Amino acid sequence: MAKHKSSEWEFQGQALTWINEQISRRPGLGLDKATQEPSKITPKRSDLVIWWNRATGEAFFTVELKTPEVPINDPTLLNDASEKASRWGAPCFAIWNMQMAELYKTPTTGTATPADRVYQLPLNPLIGDVDDWLDEKKFLALRADTITIFETAWEKFAVKSEQTVEIEASVFVDKLAGRLEQLRSYLIPALSAKSRQARGEEKAQRDRS
Repeated sequence: MAKHKSSEWEFQGQALTWINEQISRRPGLGLDKATQEPSKITPKRSDLVIWWNRATGEAFFTVELKTPEVPINDPTLLNDASEKASRWGAPCFAIWNMQMAELYKTPTTGTATPADRVYQLPLNPLIGDVDDWLDEKKFLALRADTITIFETAWEKFAVKSEQTVEIEASVFVDKLAGRLEQLRSYLIPALSAKSRQARGEEKAQRDRS
């Protein structure tokens, strides 16, 4: 078996950095920070906790983050993630094995079941090993997946929570900018191709005249 260059914990630290970058850049989300700390109320460690307020222990979202070696449908993965989210009082949690992710509503009683799932991130075909985040292209893909998981949790649960969140215009501007950039990546090549086609037809018409 090949020796890994990285580890689950190192990648968790990288994912934590990406989430905190989003929180710092977008204060309108109303979130405090994300941490990777042992829980004081259970011996099981929460991989990532995103906080409304770390000082008062108000958690918004937890993430159970594993490597591709752990199947996304592993019942132990779901049970542990559900238990940790319940203990923190977080309204939602995600399980993620770097390849796929699932977002769940934290049940009021018992542990979560597939019926509590509210979102599934499609399989990332680029990822098959914990070391993949060290590759530049795969690094960017994993960063995009991290932001998608984070933003989806906020969009589906933050506004509906009991927290009072003052939404800044920057939140919507960021989302709009992202959509416009996506549209631009599709439209510019299409318009360029259409322009070349029109010039070609015009030239052919002149040649026939």
